[in-house]
Amino acid sequence: DTELALRLSRLGYRIWYDPSVTVQHDHSAEARDERWASFYYVRNTLLINLLHGGLFTGLPVGLLRALRRGWNTAVPSQTLPGLFAGLRLAGRCYRARRELFAPERRCPNPKVRD
Repeated sequence: DTELALRLSRLGYRIWYDPSVTVQHDHSAEARDERWASFYYVRNTLLINLLHGGLFTGLPVGLLRALRRGWNTAVPSQTLPGLFAGLRLAGRCYRARRELFAPERRCPNPKVRD
């Protein structure tokens, strides 16, 4: 949800919050396991920061946020594996960033797209 909202905002769309809407996620059995949930939480925190923060701010801020969040999860021992998995995907993340936020993909008139 966070990544989608950040992506749409960056492409020029406006995001509206509706407190009456509830989103339920259908988690796999793997995601319900606290060990894997902690791993993915740390990894995805880093990837979101890399994707939306850029090279010079995304990496250091992402590392700090992922470390802080990882140590506060149910299974802190998954922090370092989650960080290393995120770092292994960093190159892919930067390539995706270039493609996702190319000028031709921006909303042509943000005031029209509410």
